[in-house]
Amino acid sequence: SLDIKIHDEDADPREKALKATLQTTHGKFSFSNGNGEHMNILTFEGTSSTINKAIENLSYTPDQDYHGAAQINIQVQDSGDALGDALSTSKIINLEIESVNDAPTTLSLDENEVTEEALQGTKVGKLTTFDVDAEDTEHQFNFRLPDGSTADSFKGFRIEGSELLVDDSINF
Repeated sequence: SLDIKIHDEDADPREKALKATLQTTHGKFSFSNGNGEHMNILTFEGTSSTINKAIENLSYTPDQDYHGAAQINIQVQDSGDALGDALSTSKIINLEIESVNDAPTTLSLDENEVTEEALQGTKVGKLTTFDVDAEDTEHQFNFRLPDGSTADSFKGFRIEGSELLVDDSINF
């Protein structure tokens, strides 16, 4: 949740109508209740107290898989004085979005057939996966077969590097 408060610093004791615009880069605003989910620009009109009430449950969520610099730009304009002169101000809030280590996805095996009498060490296929956090395409992954109750499903196979191999002669 963001702790943003809008107020008019004029000496005029009357609360004037304000227009507040909040805009963000590399993310979206949302509210814990109400409408306006996942927008990157919001505009509110009303007194400072009504605008503050409207934004009290405002949150910012960075774009998925984004990390780096981001900003929230706040612009506020009042409705002017007796002469009609409107005043405005703006504020930029700089954010630094840190990287989150996402789990690799899309595990695949390029070949999935092996002859029934394949010998120990016969290559079944190559395992590949995708990791959005990998800085290069040659990123190394450690593959392993599951332990425990599901291990019987993989009996007769082993993994070396990224290759699935026959571990025992296959003869059914």
